[in-house]
Amino acid sequence: MITRIEAPRLTVPDRDIPTKQAQPRQNQRIFAQVPANIRITEPILIEVVIRIEERGEVMVYGETTRILGGNIALEDAQILAIAILEQWEFEPTYMGEQAVVQEYYVQLNIAEN
Repeated sequence: MITRIEAPRLTVPDRDIPTKQAQPRQNQRIFAQVPANIRITEPILIEVVIRIEERGEVMVYGETTRILGGNIALEDAQILAIAILEQWEFEPTYMGEQAVVQEYYVQLNIAEN
């Protein structure tokens, strides 16, 4: 499974604007296995809200998952989003010199190898 991540977008873009927004350490990853044996028969585009911690760890709000493209059940999209993003590495958000917790929207483009 090949997954590409788009640049994170602030959930509230006009409040507490960071000095440096979080960024993924890589824009694309290849996963050897699809989580929970979910079948991917066509490209899938999903969006979800995540929280990036001060050290770059990710917490995924699975209930915010939206399917923007492709044919997949919502429950499967939530499982994919959580499984993929919990393994992704991010540079944290900074306010001045201080790393801070920040919520973002992220989009995942998922396709089979």
